[in-house]
Amino acid sequence: MKKATVMLLTLGTFVMASQQRVDALGGNPGFWPGDEANVALFPQKVNNYNIAQFGGVGTDGGNTGWVSWGQDTKYGFSWADGADNNMVNMYWGNGAMGVNFGLGMYGMDNGAAGDANVATSGMDINFGWGQDMGFGEVGVTFANGSYDDGSEVTEHDPATMDLGFSLRRDQAFWMFDKMLVNFAMDTYNCDGDCTSGNEFATTDMGLGVSFFTHMDVNESTKAMFAMGFGYGSSANDGFVEGAASSMITLPAFTFGVESALWDFATVRVGATKNYIISSSYQADADADASTMQGGLPFDINFGCGFNYGNFGIDLTVSEGLFNDPVKYANGRNDDALSSSATLTYTW
Repeated sequence: MKKATVMLLTLGTFVMASQQRVDALGGNPGFWPGDEANVALFPQKVNNYNIAQFGGVGTDGGNTGWVSWGQDTKYGFSWADGADNNMVNMYWGNGAMGVNFGLGMYGMDNGAAGDANVATSGMDINFGWGQDMGFGEVGVTFANGSYDDGSEVTEHDPATMDLGFSLRRDQAFWMFDKMLVNFAMDTYNCDGDCTSGNEFATTDMGLGVSFFTHMDVNESTKAMFAMGFGYGSSANDGFVEGAASSMITLPAFTFGVESALWDFATVRVGATKNYIISSSYQADADADASTMQGGLPFDINFGCGFNYGNFGIDLTVSEGLFNDPVKYANGRNDDALSSSATLTYTW
């Protein structure tokens, strides 16, 4: 049963291995149009890559793989740890348009007689579509998952639904030249290992509108600066009837810089800082709402990339490397340089 419920959670979105580079640069692939992680937001970007990529290298879990190839028509497949029951995660592109499709199914009958017989089943379906249009790049994703634990006593079986929309376009505004819009809505009645559902499903909604620009600092260093607005809300928060929360962030800053130390080595730094202008939380339908205004913690991440011709390695690295690089260079470091790596081969 556990494998089926894990499938319910991990098939909800297509996992791209290249997210590791983006994580070191602020976390949003939409701000880095040339990165492969954009395929998760804009499925048509599969047309840009002949690639074999593997993420989570060096870890016991969280491994991902993605392969895409073709000339006028692109085909691709992806895999991920914890999604053992996936039948297929497939990508297709014809130049301007791209589609991805995922299907996972699980079923088991314990063969016991009478009331002891338990037949469990689960199914997940994913779909994504994207196209470059005259007004900008558009991407839409949808995922639905359900699981039946085979018990007549269970009143509410686990179920999830996810909907995403992304738009990126050229838009001159102040110091910026591009705009990114992200919208997501998720409905689910289970969390954790998702072995059972709840009576009241939680619905989360998020909207982000950002303006960003890329700058050539010098011939070896490029920087990205983004500023925007964010809104998030949750209904039946924590599966409690009437519980609700909402938050508005303005401004929301992201800054990322990537510098080539040598032809084969790149250093990355990404920072984010958001300010909450309004937030509220209500514990249940009868409770009074509490409000808050203030800043969120400043967050900074570091990464490195190494390129050897068509082969590349991306790492999210420890802050200690920059505090005391000599110790790491001589192998006298106490903390690991990186927890995992992404390996990429392009042709």
